Amino acid sequence: MPVIPSQVFFAGILITPWYESPYWAKKPGSESLISPLVPSPADILCVCHFCFKHTVDPKSLAIHIKQCPARLNGLEGAVRWTNERYRIVEIDGNEHSLFCECLCLFAKLFLENKAICCSVKTFDFFLLVDTTPDHLPGSIAHIPDSRHGQVIGYFSKEKLSWDDYNLACVLVFPFYQQKGLGQLLISFSYALSLKEGKLGSPEKPLSDLGRHSYFKYMSRVIADFICSQSASVSINDIASATGICQADVLSTLTDMNVLDTDARYLDKKTASYFLSGPHDYPAIRPAQIS
Repeated sequence: MPVIPSQVFFAGILITPWYESPYWAKKPGSESLISPLVPSPADILCVCHFCFKHTVDPKSLAIHIKQCPARLNGLEGAVRWTNERYRIVEIDGNEHSLFCECLCLFAKLFLENKAICCSVKTFDFFLLVDTTPDHLPGSIAHIPDSRHGQVIGYFSKEKLSWDDYNLACVLVFPFYQQKGLGQLLISFSYALSLKEGKLGSPEKPLSDLGRHSYFKYMSRVIADFICSQSASVSINDIASATGICQADVLSTLTDMNVLDTDARYLDKKTASYFLSGPHDYPAIRPAQIS
């Protein structure tokens, strides 16, 4: 039965997890275990921040990190997008099932509704890598760096989605949040949909945090398109330009209060309010995705 560990040691800091994750269900000898110690809920869970394997023995973790293939060799995957600091790497959940299972186990500590801890083979994973990671505030130990960077978040996407979901799960690790990186991942997911010639939508239901993040992204992108057009625009126009499916466009416009009662008039002045405030993530265009 899943149990919340008291604390998690990750990237040199101690973190208090938010939710349960089935770490304790892993049996001795499991490939995801760094050392064969059987954990108990009282232990501090130690997780490698390069490959996400785990142990309850800090010494075993330290030895593992020095020789961790993910730290020494980097991730095996395709770089789909990059800028001066971050890159997004795509890996196949079937080809790299152990890494993805370990990543999902760690992510579950901070996601209330996540369910795919062992069924990763039908998903692609898009990893957000910080190529020049800062030492985290409150670090209690020196952790070796990697010239290949460090995974600081990700989103997963079903390889075949009958509902055209372009994102199943998204997480920026708690100590990297409030930097616009969640918006960056959402932006990439829609740019990928446009590149594939599709309209996208996140898998439902969304968590409260997910709804807030998506409304923040959609309202700004939709407002930006509305205010950039001299002529009137339709819901289909907005969907085609942004990659956001028509149903999500309509619900977002309703929440933005820019529609009249017949859903035929878009109030540009009201829409422009959603363009105020800092825009702290780079908007990704389909042409920028390799």
